[in-house]
Amino acid sequence: MGQTTRTTKLLLDLSTQEKGGANAGKREYLAATGEIPNAARRFYLDFFLAYPDKLTDRTSPQVITHQNAAGARVCRRI
Repeated sequence: MGQTTRTTKLLLDLSTQEKGGANAGKREYLAATGEIPNAARRFYLDFFLAYPDKLTDRTSPQVITHQNAAGARVCRRI
């Protein structure tokens, strides 16, 4: 088939990743973003292995009651 005269041709850099090919910057940001949840998982795993009793701790919600400027009672949980 033929091409129209208005065809846009995009040149893509498909060189190897080691040489900084296509989207090298995005690849670095993706790797850094993936490290954040991994660090959080390591932290919580280390914490709960060190303090297994914290897994069963229960806390009751605290409610603060005060009056707003109009004199109405306002309750909120913290």
